[in-house]
Formats: sequence, C-alpha cells, structure tokens
Amino acid sequence: MKREVPMARRFPAAALHAVLLCGIASVWWTSAAAGAHDPALLMLLSQLHRDPSPEELRHFGPGVEDALRAIVGDAMVPRLARVRAVSVLGYFDSEGAFETVRRAAFDPALPLRVRSAAVWTLGHRFEGRSGRLEALQEVLRLPQPLLRETAVRSLAVLPDPKARALLARHRQVERHRAVLRTLRAVLRAELQRPLPPEGVQRRPAPTEEPAR
Repeated sequence: MKREVPMARRFPAAALHAVLLCGIASVWWTSAAAGAHDPALLMLLSQLHRDPSPEELRHFGPGVEDALRAIVGDAMVPRLARVRAVSVLGYFDSEGAFETVRRAAFDPALPLRVRSAAVWTLGHRFEGRSGRLEALQEVLRLPQPLLRETAVRSLAVLPDPKARALLARHRQVERHRAVLRTLRAVLRAELQRPLPPEGVQRRPAPTEEPAR
C-alpha cells in the first residue's frame, strides 16, 4: 500500500525546490548579462537607493553612453540596472541619449518600471533640449496610469508655461483616481505658490501648527 505523504511535508519540499530553481535561474541570468556587458558597470547600476554620479560613469571611458543604451534594451539584464541606465542617460546632453530615453518611454517590450524611469528622465534631465514637452504630452495619452502619473510629475517641473496649461487641460479628461490625485496636488501647489520671478529667491513656505 502506497504511503500518503502529509501535505505539511510536501509543501516545504516543493517550496525549497522552487527557491533552488529561482536561484539557479537568477545566477544564470546575471552571468549571461555580465558576459555581454561590463560587470563593473552592471554592479554600479545595481546599487540600491543610489544613482551613479556623472564622475563615476566617466571612469568607464567615452563608450559608456553606448554601453548604457545597450543595457536599457537588454532583457537579460536585471530590471534595476536597466532603470538606472535609462535614468543616468539623462546626464549625457546628446541627441542619441535623448532619443534612447524618449523611445524607451513608448516601447511596449520594456518593463513598465523602465518606461516610467524614462518618462521621469525626460522631465528631470535634458534641460534646454527641445522635444521634452511634446514627448510628455504623448505619454499622457498612453493607457498605463503609472506612465501618465509620472508624466504629470515630470511636466510639473518643466519651466514652461505650456506645461502648466497642458496639465490643466489634462485634468478635465483624466479618469484614473491616482493620476487625478497627483494632478490636483500639482495644480494646487502651483496656484498656492507660483514660481518667483527670475533671480528672486523663494521664501520658505510657512509650516502649519499641529492640531492640539
């Protein structure tokens, strides 16, 4: 007679097997990525809670911009490194870097977080480069709420009156609750504290007394 193995014993064994398989796959995945890219650059891009500085990236030589572009588009590279790569491409004031980031924002083959990082970079980097406003306006038409919300945050930091007008118009058509909440907060902040004239330092906002 076949002995029945209790479920309590079978589950830990199955869980351990799954963990081992994931670990093996992760090692293979990372090794394959390291074989195609500079391992030191991948390690720098994979640090938690810290973006590489322009000075650190310069240590990798004049080809680092091309290396970052390759990492962004490589599905074998862990997502965190790709997010960082598309973010730090904003340090390079080149048409190639801008086009890579812009295309990444709309590429359905990329992970959503990588695309969101690209949208953030369009607003917070490439100062003075034309085409940022138009690209972010296109993002507002995308079906993914995360991308639209990131576009709202990016448009809010652009020093262009057209960006404010675009946000006000988009508020009339946006239906997603989280995106609407961000839109209202951004527009309310603009109404309460308009940007000071050029060269005039903004005074700190008064803090509210806690309720007693």
